[in-house]
Amino acid sequence: MTIQVRWAAAFGAYEGAVDGELEFGKSEAVTPRSITLAAGFTDADRFVVQAFVHGKLVTMDTPLADGHELLFDFNIHAG
Repeated sequence: MTIQVRWAAAFGAYEGAVDGELEFGKSEAVTPRSITLAAGFTDADRFVVQAFVHGKLVTMDTPLADGHELLFDFNIHAG
């Protein structure tokens, strides 16, 4: 399963926030939350990160599928 991941420019300071294609096993449960955790974010960061799949806002626990395009952006309403 391949997920195309993009991070908003503001994430440039985060070492794990790298644009590109991520490969996962077919049986692996992948969500925006699991990708942010793998990138070095904490679970508490979910309040300042928003996930969009094909331009639509989704929850951090939304299951992702092969071919999804995922964008992470800052939640401007957090804080």
